[in-house]
Amino acid sequence: MKFLPEFQLPESVAIDYMHGILLGVMKKLMSLWFDGKYHQLPFYIGHRLEDVDKILSSVKPPYQINRTPRKISGNVQHWKASEFRSWLLFYCIPCLKGILPDVYLTHLACLVEGIFILRSDSIPLDKLDRAEKLLQNFYGNFVELYGEAAAGLNVHNILHLSIYSGKLATMR
Repeated sequence: MKFLPEFQLPESVAIDYMHGILLGVMKKLMSLWFDGKYHQLPFYIGHRLEDVDKILSSVKPPYQINRTPRKISGNVQHWKASEFRSWLLFYCIPCLKGILPDVYLTHLACLVEGIFILRSDSIPLDKLDRAEKLLQNFYGNFVELYGEAAAGLNVHNILHLSIYSGKLATMR
C-alpha cells in the first residue's frame, strides 16, 4: 500500500450487496430478533414469531417479486438472498410494526430507506446524501442497540455503501 499512495481502500473495493447486506446484515438482524439465545435482550421478539409469520403469510407481493414469502419459522435458514431482499425492502417494516420495539423499528427503517435509495436506477445527489445519512445513522446506533459483539464487518461496510453507489454503480 505504501507504494500506491493514491489508493484509497474503502473507495477502491466494492462491497458485495448480496453477501454483505442481504445474507450478512439482514440474516444477523433476524437472528438477533428471533433466536432464543437472545431471549433476555430488549430486541428479542422470538415469542412473537407466530404473529410475524401470520402477517407475512397474508402479504400479497408487489409485481417486482415473483416468489410468495415463506414463513420465517423453520425456513429462514434456507432463505435465498432474494427472499432477504424482499423482506428488507418490502415486508419487514409492516410485518414488525407493533411487534419490534419502536426504537429498533425506527433504526431498521434507516437501513430499509437507505438501501432502497441506493438500489435506484439513478440517484440524484440529494437522495445519495439522504441515503448516506440514513446508513450512517443505522451504523452509528447499531452498537448501542444490539451490542458490539453483533456489529461485524458487514455492519461496518454499511458506512461505505453510498461511496460505491455514487462513484461506481447502483446496487441492482
